[in-house]
Formats: sequence, structure tokens, C-alpha cells
Amino acid sequence: MSAAVLGGKVAIGLLCWLVVALAWRSRWWQGLPVTAAKRWGAAAVVVSRVGLFVLLYLIMGFEAPSDVGAAYYPEALAALEGKVVYREIATTYAPLFPYIAALPVLLWNSGKAIVLLAIAFEIAGYLLWTSFLERRVKPEQFRAIVLLYACSPLLFGSVVMGGQNHVWISPFLALSLKLTMRGRRFLSGLVSGAAFVATKFFVALLYPGLLFSGGRWVRFIAGVAVLPALVYGVLLAAGVNILYPLQFQRMPGQESSGNLPYLLSGLGVAMTSPVYVGAALVLLALLSLILLKERAGEEKPDSRLTTISAVAAFAIALLLSKKSYTTYWASVYVPLLMLWTAAFLNRNRAWVHIFQFWGLVACVEPSLFFRWFRAGDLSAESLQLVQVEQWQLAVFLACQAVLISFNAGLLWLSATRLLRLRAPAAGDGLP
Repeated sequence: MSAAVLGGKVAIGLLCWLVVALAWRSRWWQGLPVTAAKRWGAAAVVVSRVGLFVLLYLIMGFEAPSDVGAAYYPEALAALEGKVVYREIATTYAPLFPYIAALPVLLWNSGKAIVLLAIAFEIAGYLLWTSFLERRVKPEQFRAIVLLYACSPLLFGSVVMGGQNHVWISPFLALSLKLTMRGRRFLSGLVSGAAFVATKFFVALLYPGLLFSGGRWVRFIAGVAVLPALVYGVLLAAGVNILYPLQFQRMPGQESSGNLPYLLSGLGVAMTSPVYVGAALVLLALLSLILLKERAGEEKPDSRLTTISAVAAFAIALLLSKKSYTTYWASVYVPLLMLWTAAFLNRNRAWVHIFQFWGLVACVEPSLFFRWFRAGDLSAESLQLVQVEQWQLAVFLACQAVLISFNAGLLWLSATRLLRLRAPAAGDGLP
């Protein structure tokens, strides 16, 4: 990635930070009704995302970045040629992903079309989440969520500048949760199952929370199973190796920074150690048991089990998985904002600046990883190969400390909130 793009990420992060700081002091913004805040937020999301797209890709002439150019676009072209996923299309994503990515490419033969698709998914997610929240949280919390979402450096970096597919999950989760709250459990499961075959496999991290948020578990599970059974059944009948994505992720080189395996590789601990997988499985199982306990004896749907557990599950994965970019938070960004604002909204303003600082680091850090460290780990051998300067190593390690401590804090915050759900004080800001 060029120094200009890296500088652009820093500039966008600082600009977002400034806008949030000014809006937070604005009597106009703080006095807006929920409906008006929702509309202004929608306008800000659409104009800022599309405007940055036009600036980067149409005026400045940048090509589709990173994953889009290296994976999404070639996979979409292969899908348009009628090739079969996991046999002739070597994708690490869900089986329908190349074919969905091919739809905008059919209209505009460019990887930039897939970036536009990511923007469309983000806008859809914003509209679904805000329509879900507008009558479920207090006006001041709703305005905070809208403001921090519209001015998120992480989303600008992941969606517009990266074109990544993490944000595809967001509208699926919002719609599934809305259907659960309306008692439409089979349809809720159907939407969740659609996400599993259309986006990324780690969407399954959200299933326990969605399952336990309402009753009629059998209907939800049946809905989830329909599309995966159909799609994978067809692939198996065609003799396709449906385990290819999992096998690929176990290959050397499939690692990222921003997690404990990466950080501890500097102390000689292998990133592929089974201890990390075991710890993650234990924590996820414990999370499911907590959800089951909280759901016992309850009849009414409780969306908090989905939103809080989504943050907890992603925090576990981002801490302990050897490939877990911080930009994965784009998948559950609104639940993250719900938890963060519920915890800190009535405290001093420092929490706003802490959140924007984290967003800036999360936006910039992946670029530093690939630019300075060439996707290597922190072992002495890798550092000798890349020959980074001491100041670069210090800056990068500081970024690791910010990202890992933030994820650990979110895990602690979400776990304590889950354990206090039945406390008499219900005004926790979580719908």
C-alpha cells in the first residue's frame, strides 16, 4: 500500500475524530429528535462513503485494493465463467460469495464494483440497525451510536478503502434479530443461514446469541439449516471438497497481527499452537452456557443476548485466532457501539476520544502490518528478514497493545453485562 493511502487513512481517522468532538459539543446535534438523527446519519453515511469512493477510484484513479483485487474480483470473474466453487474457484469464503460478488461485476467489469457492493451492504446494515434501535434506546444513546457509526475510521478503512466483505454480515444480523423479536423464528433462522452460505463462516459465532434470544429453538435451527443443507448438499453431490476453506486457513502464511498469537510469537510461542484454539473453544462454550442460563425460564424475546454475545464472541475470536484482523469488527459494529455507549455514555467525555483513537489505530494498523512487516510474525527470524527500524517496531507494538487491550476490555465488559442481565436495574441502555 502506498504511503499516500496510508497517510489518507490517518487523515480520515483524524477528521472523523474532529467531527465527533465538534458534534458532541453541538447543541443542535444533541437536541435532534431520534427520527431526525437517523435521517442525518443516513445522509452522512451515504454521502461520505460514496463521496470517498468517487474521490479515490474515479478522480484519483486508484485500483480496487487488497482482497478485492487479489481474491474477490478474480473469483467473481471465475463465477461469471460458470466455474464451480471450491473446485475451480479457490475461495476461502462461503460458497455463494463468488457468485454474489459477480453480480455487480456483470454490470461493471471492475473490482471497484465490488467495493460499491460493500458500501451498499453497509448502508443496508445502517438502515436496518437504526430502524431496530430508534424505539429501543434512549435518544441520547441513539444519537451517540449514529454519530460514532457515521464517523468510524474503521468502517471507512474496511468498507470504502478496503472493499472488504466483513460488513456484508451486518444487515443479515440486524434482519435476523428483528425477525426474532417479532416471533418469526423460522424466517430469522433462514436469514442467518443465508449469511452462512453468502459471506464468511465466522458468522456462526453469532448463532448462540440469536438462538437464545427467543423461544421456538427448533424453528430457528430448522431455518438456519435450510440453505446450508441445500447448497452444501449440491456441492457434495458434485464431488466438491467443501472443507477447502478450512484446510486453506491452516496453511502457512494465513496469519494476521492484532491478536495474542501474533504478539506472543515474539516470545517464541508458535502462532499455530493448539492452546489458542482450545482456549477459544472453552470460552465460546462458556459463553453459550451463560446464554442458556440467562434464557432459562424466560418467555419473551431478549435482543440483548444477541447483541452482547456478538461482541463477546468476536472479542474471543479476535484475541485468540491467529488470523483475526481488527476490521472484522465491521460485522458487528452496531452491537459494539450499543455496548460501548451503554457502558460509558453518562461518564466523562474521555470515552468518546478513547473510542475514536481505537478506531484510528484499527484503521491504520493492517496497513502497517503489510507495509512494514510483509505479513510476517514477530519472531526474531521474521524481524531479521524485514529489517524494520526500531521506531517502526515500537509504533507497531504500541498498536498491538491498543488493539489487544481494547478487545480484552470488550470481552470483560460484555461478560459482566451478560451476567448482570437479570439485575433489577433494567436501564442498561441495551434493547
